[in-house]
Amino acid sequence: MPTAGRKRSLPMTLLAWFFVAVFGAAMVSLGAMLAASLLGVWQARGWVEVPATLQAWSIERTEGVNLQQRAGRPRTWKLQAQYRYTFEGQVHEGRRVGFVPLADNVSGDWRSAVISRLRAAEGGEPLTVFVDPKAPERSVVERSLALPQAVFIAVFLLFPCGFVSLLLIGTALQAVGGGTSTPLMALQLPLWALLHGLVALPILWLAAPRSIGTGSALLLGALGLLALTGLVTLLRAVRGPGPGS
Repeated sequence: MPTAGRKRSLPMTLLAWFFVAVFGAAMVSLGAMLAASLLGVWQARGWVEVPATLQAWSIERTEGVNLQQRAGRPRTWKLQAQYRYTFEGQVHEGRRVGFVPLADNVSGDWRSAVISRLRAAEGGEPLTVFVDPKAPERSVVERSLALPQAVFIAVFLLFPCGFVSLLLIGTALQAVGGGTSTPLMALQLPLWALLHGLVALPILWLAAPRSIGTGSALLLGALGLLALTGLVTLLRAVRGPGPGS
């Protein structure tokens, strides 16, 4: 009987590890994308505006992240552009539109604003781009944060990828505790909540106030509340029971 039980549990174990691998890879990939996007927006705040000549631009239609699929329409969109500018006497060619790592269908307002600028430049109006004065080959058409996409990634990291991070935190705490069920395991949930909730802080810090809609505000508020709950619970767990307990 024990042998039969182990045979039955093997497929479930393999399936569980398959999902851990898939969502773990997604968590690492999306986490790195979000971090790179936020870092780029933060660095670009110190970049300088430079006149540029638009050479070409287009909207790439892909079958990527799909949140609002509509019949007869492409699922996701991503802007592409090619432009030329001169900085300190040297001519450079840029291709980056913004710090948007994914093609999506949630950043419509951000994308529409950039498209308006590109169409105006196509019609002969001046186009300015933002250039890194320390590395003039680095440039971008729009340096503001595409807030809806950043919020979507943060929420996706919480669910469903949060199951993987919860498992990893628990495994790390067990390793620190010598592989046994120790009081350290009481820190698993608060650490998990703090980890995922704190993502809202840099997003809020870098977002333009006018870009924060009701949906983004609610989701970021929920992440902030999650972080606060995790912090309070963590402090209580570290301090231990009070004198009257």
